[in-house]
Amino acid sequence: MLSLAKLGRGSDGYYLDAVAKGAEDYYVGRGEAPGYWAGRGAELLGLDGEVTPETLRAILAGTAPDGSMLGARNRTVPGFDLTFSMPKSVSVLAALRPELSEQIVDACEVAVARSIAWLEDNACFSRRGHNGLEHIDGDGYVAAAFRHRTSRAGDPQLHWHVLVANTTRGPDGRWRTLDGTRVYPALRTAGFLFEAEMRYELTNRFGVQWRPARNGISEMDGVPAAVLRHFSKRRSQIEDRLAIKGYSSGRAAQVAALSTRDRKADPESDQTLRERWQRESESIGFEPASLDQLLDRPRRALVLDDEIPTALSPKGLTHRKSTFTRLDVLRDLAERAIDGATIDEVERVTSRLLEDPVAVDLGVDTNGSEDVELRSGRRIGTVTRRYSTRELLALEQRIIGLAVRRSTTPRPQLLPSVTKLVLAAKPGLSGEQRAAVHRLLTGERLVDCLIAAAGSGKTYSLNFAREIWEGSHYRVIGASLAARASKELEDQAHIPSRTIAQLLIDLDRGTEQLDDKTVLVIDEAAMVGTRALARLFDAADAGGSRLILVGDPHQRSSRSKPAACCAGSRSACRRSVSPRTAGSDTHGNGSRSPTFVPVRWVASSRPTKLTVASTSATPPTVPSSS
Repeated sequence: MLSLAKLGRGSDGYYLDAVAKGAEDYYVGRGEAPGYWAGRGAELLGLDGEVTPETLRAILAGTAPDGSMLGARNRTVPGFDLTFSMPKSVSVLAALRPELSEQIVDACEVAVARSIAWLEDNACFSRRGHNGLEHIDGDGYVAAAFRHRTSRAGDPQLHWHVLVANTTRGPDGRWRTLDGTRVYPALRTAGFLFEAEMRYELTNRFGVQWRPARNGISEMDGVPAAVLRHFSKRRSQIEDRLAIKGYSSGRAAQVAALSTRDRKADPESDQTLRERWQRESESIGFEPASLDQLLDRPRRALVLDDEIPTALSPKGLTHRKSTFTRLDVLRDLAERAIDGATIDEVERVTSRLLEDPVAVDLGVDTNGSEDVELRSGRRIGTVTRRYSTRELLALEQRIIGLAVRRSTTPRPQLLPSVTKLVLAAKPGLSGEQRAAVHRLLTGERLVDCLIAAAGSGKTYSLNFAREIWEGSHYRVIGASLAARASKELEDQAHIPSRTIAQLLIDLDRGTEQLDDKTVLVIDEAAMVGTRALARLFDAADAGGSRLILVGDPHQRSSRSKPAACCAGSRSACRRSVSPRTAGSDTHGNGSRSPTFVPVRWVASSRPTKLTVASTSATPPTVPSSS
């Protein structure tokens, strides 16, 4: 596992001195191996070999060995702590098999070094110019690495603290602070790659096998779960605190870790530690000699290139979201390499996957800032290139085709004059809400969109529409991704609702039938996956029912796979939304009321682009394999 923390901030040099002193006590303490310099930036400064407290203090304070300044004098963050933690099974093997310990440490240090090198290539940047608007490539990290053997609870926990000073040399030879915002996005991927490299090294050296990875992390196969739990007292402390407080988020775990952190015990000698760990393992009925069964197992034949078709299948990279980036692919392949792979190998296969005919290059997303051209000629910076698959684009094209055809298919409509009279008797609606509901009720399209931000009175307006539909002998049903949202739709708009998953099951079983007297309302449509939405479109099309897509164009979910709908989620279709307002009325808290917007599909130079307007156009096509 790889984590990152800022070393701290202060004023007038006081806190920097405390950090340096803490670094001496904590990282160069008795009983642990001496620290060593790492990173290309350290080489540029002539730093090599063992770390001394004086030099470490100077570097963190922004002073080079020759006394020159490494960038700004009054930096608030002296550096970052990259912590590389080995899986518990690796730590247990090193602790209980001392004759293997040195080789295990060496294998792990190789993985740490290669991971740092990858971060230097992909997350070492700085800024210059007015307000730091210009992004520039950095020449590598000035880092000091320290190996620790134990957790704060005294259990075996092999880990490395890599202190990265907040400085790097730019292309012009000047030293500046690191752009920390570029480190965080790459950190998770670096962690996956580190785990894959570590598994590769240990598998090649000892013939161990691994359990399937979860979130990039895998334990060695053969170490009993009871042993892992016993030697994870620190984790148990954190989990107990979370259980007491009733929290479960990652941020809560960080707070729990800090609140339960005891002062680190006085260092113990290797001999003392191993004797204690030996006694503990025997006390729970585990003989260290049984670890022999972990070694020299047959190597499982896995060629990472063979994983490309699976990664590009519906159960792969696009299982939970419609697009993916190079970082997504790196993580996916690193996790698939069950017995490990070098970072170079994962990079190579990633390039092959992105060039596969099944993958579709959608171009780049940019936040408007300048991107960075590296010395290698590769551009990274603030630009993210996104990809999808032909299968998903074909599905979205089919959805668009159905939507266009159904949006131009006349249907019996409620008389506008009657609708106006009914709405006039509903004084609770604002002018904008009234206009939106009127357009929903009297429009001729079989597919319509209702753009509605939170607090705009969406369910309030839908309740009025439901009353009139039902009064005209239509059956109105609803569905949403989450049970919470479907219950809210039912409670507030009085539309019988269920989750989309349950609706699809009912449609497949035949216990739900859609017909031309059915109005199906899909709430939070921007969150619905393309594959699920395609099935809903097919069912509505087969029954001739009305389909109302309701959503917020700006709604996002990290776990969602946004669909090709007028709510404008960013997906393989490169969609955007331009909602037309029907007036200036607001509702409740001042937010804009829901606005009715019919659909228009606009062909563009990219695969597809979806917006909203008042006309319809021919749906775009999936780009050819050429």
